[in-house]
Amino acid sequence: EILNYRDTRATVILVSDGIESCNADPCSLAKELERGGIDFTAHVIGFDVGRIADQQQLSCLADETGGQYLTADSAGELLAALQSVAAPPPPMLHLEAVSGAGGPVIADPALRWTVVALDREETILGGEAMARPQLEVEGGHYFARAELGNMAGTVEFDYPGGADALHQVVLAIAASLDAPDEAEVGTTVAVTWTGPNAPGDFIALAEPSAAATAFAVFARTSAGSPAQLDLPDMPGDYELRYVDAGSGRVLALIPIRVVGAAATLEAAPVVEAGSAFKVTWTGPDNNGDFVNIVPADAKDRTAGNYAYTRNGSPAEISSPDQPGSYELRYVSGLSHSVLARLPIAVVPATANLEAPPAIGAGADIPVTWTGPGNRNDTIIIVPAGAEEGARGAYTYTRNGSPLKVRAPEEPGSYELRYVTGQSRVTLARLPIAVTDVAATLEAPPAIGAGADIPVTWTGPDNQNDTIIIVPSGVEEGARGAYTYTRNGSPLKVRAPEEPGSYELRYVTSQTRATIARLPIMVTGATASLEALPTANAGAEVAVTWTGPGNQNDTIVVVPAGAEEGARGAYAYTRNGSPLKVLMPETPGSYELRYVTAQSRQTLAQLPIILTPVTATLEASPVVPAGSMIAVTWTGPANRNDSIAIANPGDDGRKSLAYAYTRNGTPLQVRAPKEAGSYELRYLTGQDKNIVARLPITVN
Repeated sequence: EILNYRDTRATVILVSDGIESCNADPCSLAKELERGGIDFTAHVIGFDVGRIADQQQLSCLADETGGQYLTADSAGELLAALQSVAAPPPPMLHLEAVSGAGGPVIADPALRWTVVALDREETILGGEAMARPQLEVEGGHYFARAELGNMAGTVEFDYPGGADALHQVVLAIAASLDAPDEAEVGTTVAVTWTGPNAPGDFIALAEPSAAATAFAVFARTSAGSPAQLDLPDMPGDYELRYVDAGSGRVLALIPIRVVGAAATLEAAPVVEAGSAFKVTWTGPDNNGDFVNIVPADAKDRTAGNYAYTRNGSPAEISSPDQPGSYELRYVSGLSHSVLARLPIAVVPATANLEAPPAIGAGADIPVTWTGPGNRNDTIIIVPAGAEEGARGAYTYTRNGSPLKVRAPEEPGSYELRYVTGQSRVTLARLPIAVTDVAATLEAPPAIGAGADIPVTWTGPDNQNDTIIIVPSGVEEGARGAYTYTRNGSPLKVRAPEEPGSYELRYVTSQTRATIARLPIMVTGATASLEALPTANAGAEVAVTWTGPGNQNDTIVVVPAGAEEGARGAYAYTRNGSPLKVLMPETPGSYELRYVTAQSRQTLAQLPIILTPVTATLEASPVVPAGSMIAVTWTGPANRNDSIAIANPGDDGRKSLAYAYTRNGTPLQVRAPKEAGSYELRYLTGQDKNIVARLPITVN
């Protein structure tokens, strides 16, 4: 997810010891990642993988995503798989090892050298044996490590390049470890260590016979001393090791015994199928430990209903739906070994249902029930005789008793069932008849286009039933304007704006079946407009109108000859007649229109001429800074017109102070606090057009 692999190319390199311990399927995961990613690739390196099955799992992860599967049996091979070849080296760098600070030079060809260019994160030497390395490398920040027998040493230095340079590594005893001789499985043990702490060095827990780089758990020395190791949950004799990452050598080791931890389980010997019950437990409570219930003869690692021990004791577990002999198990989260077992019997659960013997189609059935009431248990309705597990309308038992289940809209013989949430077992059945339902509709035989039709109705009034209007003769299930029956009777349905023959229908919510019809004629609507033939640009014009006055019908003003449906300033007809419409501020020829709300059809239109506006300003030519300026003005005084003071070069929308003309004449405008030359302006309310200007000086 961090790589955003669904939207961008993404490559992951996975290094694995081959032990899959999460009950997951790497092949399935690989297929899912490949399907979900734009270009997802996983390269897999199997580090000291012994089992063929583990290798097959890892190679599958690579194969399914188009990556490579490589194996590495040592740290050197791992480095070879992970790191690129060193860049071509510039000038010569000489390295030598000395025995102790100020001691003699060690010229032993068995010396093993690791050299890393830290600033480039490049390994120059990876554990090669030589007495005195001579390296042609470019300038940079370097780390060198030399080791011989049980001695090792490191040095970190800057090499400028361009000339020969010599650096020494002082060898000393390599490493030491200190930890308890014995610890319990799954616990965390602190390991105090000394050592070179070279990049990648780690403290490992391994079986005594395991290879030097093989381990059960490990911690990097870079995390500090003491290192914290989570012990495995398998008892036995182990070794703690300080492992040099560069060479894969063990620099120090001490033995440690991992002893078993006890676990106990307590629960009722008999529980009801599908019920939640308590399990009291004791045990190590290590990360991932859990208590589960499985068939008595199930193999270890069998999955079942479970609860993590981290959630405390007692744990709550749901029993299976199927009665029988089962076993509670305390399972280790690390190895999935079973630490404790307890037999338990699961007996059949019972349930009972009560409901009316018959119900109208589509109605809510009140059902009183008893039963386990476990998570996701349901009460459902299905046709009588339907097979076990058949689907139908349902309600969860968690909604209490009584609850409601929606009946089908198809009349017939049905069956209520109590169905368990886990395996969908039926615990109780109750027959019920779904009867046919009728409805009636009453409305005026004719209505004006776009008007609200008053409809009186009777019917089942089931949830989401509707009264709709559609053209006469259209197919069953056709869509149209509608109102829910839950709004009561009478209710209102909006008529179409297109005149013609229509049909009111009572439509059920589930199957959209029509159970009542009523023809209705939608008649054409007319309208008229009256207003002054001319008006000032930006003025509010009183318009007297007649028309249907349906909800959201408007009177709009648009340029003369504008196309049908053009937008402009408007006022709703619901505001009465006459109403006021705000005119545009640009002079010219316009048109008032009566526009319907649904189809934006023009029912009436009236031309109007908008004439230019003028204004005058009078004020003292010089005023003190910050004072109030008395301004006498004339002008259209349209809505939100204002008198403003501004810098002469600014446009009409950049004012320093202003006052609305609705405040009368003269009015007061605050002068700026900064002395200088300014301009008083008459601004229109909509577009902030400058109608008049007057220079003014502020001292």
